[in-house]
Amino acid sequence: GELCFSPPLDELEEMIKSVIMTVCKSLQNVPGVQSWLSGAATFVPVKSAVEDNIIELNTKILSERVKGYFEKPRQHLKLLQDKYQYLVDGTAQREIDIFLSKECETATEARQDSSLQGRHFGDSFGR
Repeated sequence: GELCFSPPLDELEEMIKSVIMTVCKSLQNVPGVQSWLSGAATFVPVKSAVEDNIIELNTKILSERVKGYFEKPRQHLKLLQDKYQYLVDGTAQREIDIFLSKECETATEARQDSSLQGRHFGDSFGR
């Protein structure tokens, strides 16, 4: 396991860019006033387009803003990863299992020692 954002921030950024491209494409298919006034079923679009350099510039700005917007959450995630990753990745569980297995071995040895001492104790009283 791993602590992370869902969806990943890169994926989120790509989704936002995809929305921008969809909006830009839809701007190229705006019905003209003639379509509204004629009342006919024909669709006369207004010839429009968003220049590529404007799209690129605004996409770059948006990308920078998305990264800036998520800077604090990234720092918080890093803090959480530094503190708690061992719980998520199984390290803590392995350490607990090792500790418990050593504890069980120690307890078993202690029981064996005490039972041996009990036999010697009983033997000294003639049992």
